[in-house]
Amino acid sequence: DEDRQFTLDLLLPRIQRKDHRVRLAVTQALGRVASRGDEVVLPILFARTQDGCSDVRRAAVQALQAVVAVPSTLVLQTVIGLLSDSDEHVVRAAARAVGKIAGKD
Repeated sequence: DEDRQFTLDLLLPRIQRKDHRVRLAVTQALGRVASRGDEVVLPILFARTQDGCSDVRRAAVQALQAVVAVPSTLVLQTVIGLLSDSDEHVVRAAARAVGKIAGKD
């Protein structure tokens, strides 16, 4: 879809910005505009689960819930790995996501 592609073209170059607020906003937006199973957005969200900012990591987990179409070992391992994150909000988001992602078929 042309509008979706236009939006992604605006967002994706900004995902690497130094300002965590920009990365957070882009990550949240990707979770809203990406379609299920989006092969362009999924790797970007995986990368954001390792972001230095806990708010961005949490947003990436929440976005993954929305974008993942079918649970995979990689998705579940990534989210399960965040259960030991240093930030309690990331841990809670990961715990919710594991149940939701594992329940998709």
